[in-house]
Amino acid sequence: MLCFLAIVVLHANAAGSFDHVPLTGFVADELSRFAVPCFFLLSSYHWKSLDAGPLTKRLIDRVGPAFLFWLIVYNLAAYCGFLDPKLKGDLPSPTWLLTGGAGYHLWFLPALVMGAVIVALFHRRGRAFALRATASLLVVGILVGAYGSWLFGGSTPHILFRNGLLFSPFFLMMGVVLKDGWASRTSVSVLALSATAFAGLQVAEGLLTGRFPLGHDFGFATAGFALSVTLLALRWKGHSAVLAALGKASFGAYLVHALLMAGAMRTPLAQRPLMLILGVAAGSLIVSLACQPLLARLGWPGSREHPLRTRGAGETAPIAGPEAMAADGLDTSATKL
Repeated sequence: MLCFLAIVVLHANAAGSFDHVPLTGFVADELSRFAVPCFFLLSSYHWKSLDAGPLTKRLIDRVGPAFLFWLIVYNLAAYCGFLDPKLKGDLPSPTWLLTGGAGYHLWFLPALVMGAVIVALFHRRGRAFALRATASLLVVGILVGAYGSWLFGGSTPHILFRNGLLFSPFFLMMGVVLKDGWASRTSVSVLALSATAFAGLQVAEGLLTGRFPLGHDFGFATAGFALSVTLLALRWKGHSAVLAALGKASFGAYLVHALLMAGAMRTPLAQRPLMLILGVAAGSLIVSLACQPLLARLGWPGSREHPLRTRGAGETAPIAGPEAMAADGLDTSATKL
């Protein structure tokens, strides 16, 4: 839930809701940058197999239909002029399969699948090799992306450093590593201090890389920030059926929120960022919750559980309730984030 709310903050700033308070928007943007890495971390934390073939198939089965459906919806809406007027009449491009086109937030789904394939292949040579290799990819992505203006004298397109090969593998690999019990071996106070320190570094790195008033996608501080927040969530032992239900609905809310954001930016809410964020987040969750019974009846992939969790053949699918998830060997942290 916290991750989804942070995503809405990011997109509210990108849409211009904070234009009259740019410093506030910049800080809020940077402090929300843990969200996407946490999505990757929590997805792979629940993997039960690193066999490339079955893992890839399960992920595509879960997220592929949603990606294609919303790819069509967003780009059709853009073509008709409902989204950014600059996109009106845009013709399809092969790059949309990586970027989502007008569905700018959809890039996460192909990045998840590509990252999973990379992690599974690297892991065949051992965990140490996979960690070194994915960390190296992340460093290249940071240098090309966040520090691209320093190294190349201009900004680097997202598709070259964020959408797939360089960003997601490290966080997916670390999600696998977190299952070794890092959370239980680190005190809450240390994790809270670490999250606070890395949050400060995240803001400083954003200023350093010259992205103001927008935040930078990821940098060296982002890894520590996201890991600290995720480990804190894994230490949280509370159980809430409401949070479990909202956590399950967060994937659908993520998919639809950009459409609601585009509509809300045409209303007076556009200049009231807090109300905009809360309204879009709440509206997206309501839409997702309302659609779940219909999607389950239609047998839509992942409608009976969170689509980003993948499990091996013969394994019991998790039920939304946190008690059932815990009994099935899953942490309920995904409902908190």
